[in-house]
Amino acid sequence: MHSILALQSIGLWLNTVIINSKVQTPYFVFDTTFSEKAEDMLHAMLNASKDPDVDNWVDFLLINSSHVGQENKETGENKLFEPRTAIVLELVLGAWVAVISNNSALKSNFTQQTHELVARSSELLDSYLKHFDCKPGETPSPISNLTNCILYLKELNYSDENNDALNRLEEIFDQHINYHMARSGSNSTMSFDPVSLATALSGKVKIQSNTTNDLFFQSCLEVIMNAQHPNGCWDDGISITYSSTGDVVQQPSVGVAVAIAEAAIHPSYLLDYDENIGKILKIVLPGLRKTAQYLQDTFQVVNVPDFKIVDGWSSDRTRKKNYSEAWITALVNRFFYRLWIAEKALLRHDSLTKLGIKKFKSTSSKSKTLEDSRSRWDSIVIDPDEITKPTDIVWNKFLMPILQKEIDNQIVVKPDKSGVSLIVYGPPGSGKTFFIEKMSEFIDWPLVEINPGHFIKNGLELIEATTRELFDLLNNLNHAVVFFDECDELFRTRNSETSNARSILSFATASMLPKLQKLHDSHNIIFVLGTNYLSTMDSAIVRPGRFDEIILFDRPDENARKILIDKFPKLSPERKAQILPETNKFTIQEVIAYIKELSGFQSSVIDYEKWCQENGKKEIEASRLGIDQQKAILKKWK
Repeated sequence: MHSILALQSIGLWLNTVIINSKVQTPYFVFDTTFSEKAEDMLHAMLNASKDPDVDNWVDFLLINSSHVGQENKETGENKLFEPRTAIVLELVLGAWVAVISNNSALKSNFTQQTHELVARSSELLDSYLKHFDCKPGETPSPISNLTNCILYLKELNYSDENNDALNRLEEIFDQHINYHMARSGSNSTMSFDPVSLATALSGKVKIQSNTTNDLFFQSCLEVIMNAQHPNGCWDDGISITYSSTGDVVQQPSVGVAVAIAEAAIHPSYLLDYDENIGKILKIVLPGLRKTAQYLQDTFQVVNVPDFKIVDGWSSDRTRKKNYSEAWITALVNRFFYRLWIAEKALLRHDSLTKLGIKKFKSTSSKSKTLEDSRSRWDSIVIDPDEITKPTDIVWNKFLMPILQKEIDNQIVVKPDKSGVSLIVYGPPGSGKTFFIEKMSEFIDWPLVEINPGHFIKNGLELIEATTRELFDLLNNLNHAVVFFDECDELFRTRNSETSNARSILSFATASMLPKLQKLHDSHNIIFVLGTNYLSTMDSAIVRPGRFDEIILFDRPDENARKILIDKFPKLSPERKAQILPETNKFTIQEVIAYIKELSGFQSSVIDYEKWCQENGKKEIEASRLGIDQQKAILKKWK
């Protein structure tokens, strides 16, 4: 059950399929082969309970565990209703949730067993909560077990009646956190326990996720990390005894590291951006790297013949040789997964900080289906041209694959290999920049704008070194949209002009080619080049493989203007019919200003017509549009 939880926690539990992949960390490469189907795992749990003396399968799993069963066998007493049983109940609930989550068929096929699990767990929890007390100075580990049980039951659509219990447990966590923080500055090591502080802090975050936004949370992390030994371990901490036999439950250092990592490091850090993320990562990462080094040094290769134990780890509290423990090895996997997220997130965060973010507004109101997402996309943007339909192209090739991966709960969402890069070109004022902003906002990815100033900030003589540094930062990004704006000179053709006529910036074109290729091949981000003049772009830059799509973004045609005008319900039908021809060749902003009768309004139609007459034919010929589309657009531009 520890192993199922670990697989689910690190994103490798796929419910119905088999895992056969290579998991790589800076410290290890794991060849992971897992050949059990989810349904088989459920049956294995159910079929283990064939004891006629046990009322149900849940009790059987609990009674036969090492935490509960020994006492029953020796004394005949029923220990099921003692809080220590919550250690195992947490595992049973967690494994069950992991197996059936996001699998409607399994939920349906195992409805009865799920009801049995919920009913029995509810009875046990009620008993634990009535007879349970955990004062500051004792270990808060049992509160963590109870909290996880309640949270798993909520995932199984358990009623909200235990919200009061969660509130009570949160208060106990707060008492423990305050107790140890108050004693962390004292010289007495007898009263301060960083292990208990880490456990309580982790439990608090599980109940209230916004806890991580508090400065006090960061202070707690600093205290815990400062108490770590140079070898990456922590002291034993207060023993978990709550048992009549007096035996204790280990609190291994990797368990402490997992509590810290799962409290302080969230997969959302790969998507979000704020200063707190950087601060938290820089507090915990140095210490977690020490733990990772310790785990690298203590990995055990078990070579005992006929010994049915796989390679892995044992607890640093027991330090058994030629022996690995499944639960410790499972915790190690969970730890390395969070460490991997942290390393990746810190690189991304620091790169975004150095590059600067033009626009980002994180939102949790994401659609749950592609149909809902498409409706939301259509409400945000208007397809400006019925001939080329740019918003349809962007939806199908760039946005839809990303959203599908998010719906499938993928942690790291990569664009499709053929949906990484695009060139958006067209006449001035057609809304290219606005469109890219809405695109990044729609998928909730930060927008980074790259302009010529980024390349010449250290002087023209250092443009090569600056470009290399810039692309190193871009290659550290994921879940971001990068917009090369007003960078025409960097991509200008090397053939059509004499060297005297070209600017110094245009000599960077050759060095850009491999950098763009590498950025494309990694397909970690979407990058966009915006230009008014596609015809001046170097042919090696615009070829397929570096830019997957070349999209003409024109001013709104009649149909687009009609959709826009209809967004103003107070206008009479007669007024709408009047505005439609009057706004021909207007930009979207100009149409809106015209409708609102804003003072100082002035259209740019003359500039648009001049661009079409002077540049229209060669711009269309440089595109990837079909002949019929080219003819239709040139006809519109006359």
